[in-house]
Amino acid sequence: MAKPTRLTQDMIADYIAQRYWDEVSLTDILRRNAELYSDKEAIVDSERRMTWAELDETTNRVAVGLLKSEIKRDQAIVAQIPSSTRAVILLLACHKAGILSCLSPMTFRHNEMRHILETLKAVAMVTPWRYRNFDYFNMVKEIATYLPHLRHFFVVDNEMPQGASSFQSLLYTSLGGKEP
Repeated sequence: MAKPTRLTQDMIADYIAQRYWDEVSLTDILRRNAELYSDKEAIVDSERRMTWAELDETTNRVAVGLLKSEIKRDQAIVAQIPSSTRAVILLLACHKAGILSCLSPMTFRHNEMRHILETLKAVAMVTPWRYRNFDYFNMVKEIATYLPHLRHFFVVDNEMPQGASSFQSLLYTSLGGKEP
């Protein structure tokens, strides 16, 4: 079975030397686009439109919010959320914070999600409370009884079940002069 691997500096140097990679990261590209195309649209969904500058700042806020939530670099977050700007924001924020991220299909249920969360040793989960007549938050809370490392539960909805943190609140985290 494949295991998540954090690349070492030697591995990265080897990939760059072989020209499989260059030294430009996804964060570098986002910041460059925020400078060059600050007022141009970067992402759009049915709920919001964001420019490159807004996307860069929002991902900074979410990255800092995740780190303030005591999620550490190299720990894993699993998200089971519909495709939207929130998914893009979360993935980019995790990249900026050095947090491993995994998007899971909305069709996965207890067995598949438990396997993913256990294999990655995920410390956090991002879900809707309910979506299309299924209670995702309750599923994750049930799974968490078997996984002591799973301690953070973020819900993307405006209404919060007891024991959940608001993903929406991460969008407004104060940067306090910090960038991830």
